[in-house]
This record gives sequence, structure tokens and C-alpha cells, in this order.
Amino acid sequence: MPGLGLFFWLLAIAVSQFFRLSYLGWAGPFLSWTVLCVPPLLFTMTLPAMLGLRFRLEAPGAVTRGSRAVLTVHFTTRHLLPVGKVRVELRLHNRFTGETRDIRLRYDAMLRSQARVELPTDSCGAISCSLQRVSVGDLLGVWNLPRRCGESVRCTVLPRPVGPAQPMDLDAALDRPVRLQVKYGGGYAEEHELREYRPGDPMNSVHWKLSSKTDSMIVREAQEPRNRTIYAILRQSGENDRGLELLYWLSLELCKRELPHRLCVGDEYVVADESEAASAMRKLLQRPLDLAGRYDLSDARCVFLIRGGEVTTQ
Repeated sequence: MPGLGLFFWLLAIAVSQFFRLSYLGWAGPFLSWTVLCVPPLLFTMTLPAMLGLRFRLEAPGAVTRGSRAVLTVHFTTRHLLPVGKVRVELRLHNRFTGETRDIRLRYDAMLRSQARVELPTDSCGAISCSLQRVSVGDLLGVWNLPRRCGESVRCTVLPRPVGPAQPMDLDAALDRPVRLQVKYGGGYAEEHELREYRPGDPMNSVHWKLSSKTDSMIVREAQEPRNRTIYAILRQSGENDRGLELLYWLSLELCKRELPHRLCVGDEYVVADESEAASAMRKLLQRPLDLAGRYDLSDARCVFLIRGGEVTTQ
């Protein structure tokens, strides 16, 4: 496609033709042919470099909110002659907040270079960085060659784990009465219930000592806790991603106590240690904040509800 240099080239051709007609010496034809042939010649010489220019995006995989993150756009070519002009349009899209920002870059006479763009880290979310449009021009800017671009990288802005302003007694919130249920398949259990023998009960479950004192056979039925699931549910992100900070803090605190739990933010994420907590935060920031997932209160040991900067328990 033609560039702005095409206008100046045509103007130079018109001036050189006028000079040729008004000047009868050898310089007139020489200048006219020079102006007419040099731009196509330079275009032909730089065309391999224009076609061989490569683009690569580089960004950190994850950063914390408020820290510095830089997107680097690398331009490389294997040819000796540099390309004339390179125009790049970048799109930064936050998958969690839905915010989109377009950035335009321009470079001249480039053989090997790179561009650095500051990524917005004032909001949490997975920032998708992609090349939308790329055009490469010759040295005089007469012609621009559009290039296909499919490069993209992703940088996740994680919240800082910050607890509530008022200290919270998690141990008291988790100290709930345990409800037992029959353990499926039987086997060993710390808790058990005594009952009379039923046809089909395994003989190794018979309490022989107690059965010898009664007129009937007594068996020990294995029991397991029913309400052992801990839920952390995000209802509202709040101002300055305060809800995400509390959710991350709460998950890490439960990990320190070696308590497996579930994060409910649209989908449900099972967390058992700190690495899984960080992985769950990366995953939930890949999509817009949705309604909290459903949970079974009868199966819950404790439910933490997070609304903005507040944490309540059920």
C-alpha cells in the first residue's frame, strides 16, 4: 500500500521533468532518471528485509499489583539492509476487568531493535498483549507492506495478600461441631458407632468383647466427618481489588494451617497448598468476575463470604 513518501516522490518527478524541459544540458535527463529509478531500486533492495522482519513479544508471567511490569517487543531481521519504517499497533486487554488499551509504535531505519511498553498494574487481572497491526515500509517511505501478526503473551497481575483491618480469629471461626456420617466402604476410622449386626456386615467389624456380654452381636460402624469442606467465596471485588486481596490472604492462611479448602469465584478451585493457591488466583483472573459458585452448606465446615473489604462467616 502507498505511503506518505509516494506524494513527495511524485512531486520530485514533476520538478525533475520541469527542470529537464527548461535545462538543455546533460544534468536534466540525469536528474530525471535518478529521481524516477532510485525509489524502486531501494524498494527492491530492502524488500527481503521487509519480508524477513520478525516480531517477538516478551512479558513477565505474573507480577503483584502495583509493581512494575514491562512488555518488550523485539524486532529482528537477518538481512544487511535495514527496513525503513515500522508501525506497530499493540492491544492490551485485561480479561478480568474487561479494560482494553491500544498503543501505536513507530520506528525508522531499523535493523535490530526493541520497544518497551509499561503494562498497567493498578488493577488485578490477566493482561493479554497482542499485535493487532504491523506494517513495514521501505527506506524512503514510498511503500508500506502489511504483515501478518499473531504474536501474543499474557501477564497476570496478582493481588497482594493483605488481611482485614480488624484482626480475625480464624481458629474460632473454624471451631465448629463435627457431624459424622457412615464411611462409605467401611474400613478404619477414628470415629465409629455401635449397632446390632445386620446380614452382610463384615465379620471383622464385630465387637466380640461387647457381643459376649450381650445376647446379640454388636458391630462397629466406621464414621467420618460430614462437614469438613471449607469454602472461601468472593461476592464483590470491591474498590482497589480489596476483595481479591482478602481472598488471597485467607487462602494462604488456611494453607499455613494445612487445611484444604475451595475458592468459589464463578468456578470452584480446590486448594491444598500455597502453590495451588497462587495457581487458583491466576486461573480465576483469566475471566470476568462472575457470580459465586453454589455450595452445600450442610457439607461445609465453614463458609467465608468476602464482600469488598469485609469477611463474614456462616
